[in-house]
Amino acid sequence: MTSAPAAAPGARSPWAVFAVVALGTFMATLDSSIVNVALPTLARTFHATVTQIEWISLGYVLTITGLLLPFGRLGDAVGRRSVFLWGLALFTLGSLACAFAHSTGTLIAARLFQGVGASMVSANSVALITQAVPPAMRGRALGMVGAVVGLGLTVGPPLGGLLLSVASWPWIFLVNLPIGVAGVLCAAAVLPRTQPGTSPARPPFDLAGAVLAMAMLIGLTLVLSRGATWGWRSPATLAGVAGTVLALALFIAVERRARDPLIDFAFFADPAFRTPMLALFLAFAALFSVVFLVPFYLERIGGLAPADVGRVLVVVPLLLLMVSPASGALSDRVGTRRLAVLGLGLTCAGLALLAWLIGRAGDRPVAVPAIIAGLFVVGAGQGFFQPPNSSSAMGSVPPDRLGLAGGLLATMRNLGTLCGIGMAAAVYEGREQVYARSYGAVHAAGLGMRDAFLAAALVAALGTALVLAGRSVPRKA
Repeated sequence: MTSAPAAAPGARSPWAVFAVVALGTFMATLDSSIVNVALPTLARTFHATVTQIEWISLGYVLTITGLLLPFGRLGDAVGRRSVFLWGLALFTLGSLACAFAHSTGTLIAARLFQGVGASMVSANSVALITQAVPPAMRGRALGMVGAVVGLGLTVGPPLGGLLLSVASWPWIFLVNLPIGVAGVLCAAAVLPRTQPGTSPARPPFDLAGAVLAMAMLIGLTLVLSRGATWGWRSPATLAGVAGTVLALALFIAVERRARDPLIDFAFFADPAFRTPMLALFLAFAALFSVVFLVPFYLERIGGLAPADVGRVLVVVPLLLLMVSPASGALSDRVGTRRLAVLGLGLTCAGLALLAWLIGRAGDRPVAVPAIIAGLFVVGAGQGFFQPPNSSSAMGSVPPDRLGLAGGLLATMRNLGTLCGIGMAAAVYEGREQVYARSYGAVHAAGLGMRDAFLAAALVAALGTALVLAGRSVPRKA
């Protein structure tokens, strides 16, 4: 497969394109983290149950996940600039609708609308940057995207808490309006109108494939995110699995016959693309196992207040923010594989450290500085891994498939996140029940978490071996 062009014509500067795309990425990331802080407030305001109110976050994630592939391919077909611009505009309008919601149902509907816009932005962000930035600077640029994601995750919780302390809940959505309007105006002025390397005749959009892909991914996301709550053998979970498998089978059948398919399965024949995709899935599954479990450990066993838990958890996105730009720039000089292996190896080591600390603590909680040390290693590992891995994947695809590749990257991140959470919950709950027969409640819970962290470490080790067995994208001249 061929690399992306050096730069997209029509853009004032590659870094101007980066700045606009980074703004959209920051908004989508910020909104996924800032809202979670307000969920208890929203539950009280609308007199809603936890099961009802969680759909404010879950619906947003489901919408983004289900639409990433279709909107990535749509960007390839009709222009990434147009899809990104409309996505940013819809996200901003969705934020306004959220602020004026008067019930749980209307807020969930507004969040779904907002998620459509966020998906249009997310599916084309990496492709726009890859298209605009010269190959010799691709790793640096994608490393800075990782920093932007880390910044959004870091700023969201404290900003949400600050807004709720001085204003009412609608302001967590209204804060998006001036940024969104400025982003749309800047994107219209900066993003290139043409795409190099594509045919003037636009291929037909694969609507049937898009619908089936959305159904398949939403079904899988729903099963992974709700399976532990429903029960893995419950009728609802089994029905979700059956529906997902059916949608997958129909999707494969339709794509093999489509004139211009949403996904060309030959695309995955190249290990230079396939390996980073699978490694990304495994990395996020390992990462979000720890992100999901550590708050439970700190609150239930360590006795920390929620605000203190938030300050501990900020270690991971903060390390992403600090390490990603340097890792991306370094990958432009030394290649991608060694840094990706180092990153996943550190992630594995951090998870193993957390498992060892918790396992040996017995009935006593692990000291917070020790937990922070483990999270420090995990966060640094992810910062080293993500930029070179993304650079490797995006550098292996032809220019007319950059949107699809970017959508696939975002999809694999989301699926890895949900699989990691599902795996962590299943291992922790299952092993805790086993240990409860022989140990006290605190000790049993700690041993259950130890096993869940070990499972996550094994996932990271598998990703390390996968990248190590692959081939590196060489440094740029």
